[in-house]
Amino acid sequence: MLEEIAGDTFVDKVRVSNVKTKKKTVLDISGVFMAVGFRPNTGYLKGIVKLDDIGTIIINEKMETSVHGIFAAGDIRSNSIRQIIAAAGDGAVAAIGAERYISE
Repeated sequence: MLEEIAGDTFVDKVRVSNVKTKKKTVLDISGVFMAVGFRPNTGYLKGIVKLDDIGTIIINEKMETSVHGIFAAGDIRSNSIRQIIAAAGDGAVAAIGAERYISE
């Protein structure tokens, strides 16, 4: 378990503890990537757009949701690979779709 992120100007070490043995270890590193979970914060959309069983928004290939004019992109959409580069591409597709929707 991560206990501490340390460094003066930049991250240069972390202190972790083994969840089974409780042994603490300091690791020399040059960066940290934090994962915050797999369930999106979409409760406010329940009953508005279709969500799958874990709460991600069901979309089509144009990033359109079940409601005409509402688009979803990135980690919040179903079948996302949850990578920033893919989310950026999703955003571009959704933006083009939204622009077309507004122009109609």
